Amino acid sequence: MKSNKVKEERSGWRDSDYSELHRLFGWNCPMTDIDQLVTNAVEPETSSTFAEYDHARAVAVIELKREDAGSLQELRTRFHTSANYRVLSNIRVESSGKCMLLPFYQVRYGRNGRWYNVTPINESAKERIEESLWNVQLDLITYVEFLYHLRGRSVPKKVLKALNEYDEKMKEWKLTGEGKIALIRSLKEEYKI
Repeated sequence: MKSNKVKEERSGWRDSDYSELHRLFGWNCPMTDIDQLVTNAVEPETSSTFAEYDHARAVAVIELKREDAGSLQELRTRFHTSANYRVLSNIRVESSGKCMLLPFYQVRYGRNGRWYNVTPINESAKERIEESLWNVQLDLITYVEFLYHLRGRSVPKKVLKALNEYDEKMKEWKLTGEGKIALIRSLKEEYKI
């Protein structure tokens, strides 16, 4: 029998806190690490590149940068000079018999997982996110709604409840490290995610 529980981290290459938190986003919000596809993951604890997907089809490429991964100016300069960024900006996939440009976003996030700053990198990305959400600090719920929007889905109620509880407890308890991971795992268990 197929399980609808989110799979656990296997490689240990991702930012373990974000990887654990993303599992709280639910079964219908999967991602896979593609760092080794076109990049040299020189900052595995502060930077990763993922393909967000739905039904085994990529819906977006997201380069995730933790808030301590460098200044925005450094990252923008790297974009304009990096062959890796140009490759990621031009990945095309088939959709409904047509070849389409896969949206590519850079996302900076807070160490506590409570805020996200989404920057669309290519034209396809700009078409799939409201301009009012570009380069502004989004809360966790809004970011997860954005990820589900990329898939043409709505966030399940139990995921919203778990994320709200996570946000409230992180605000109140200011957990880090193992305490934060323990909270995420307990919420996954409690809400059967």
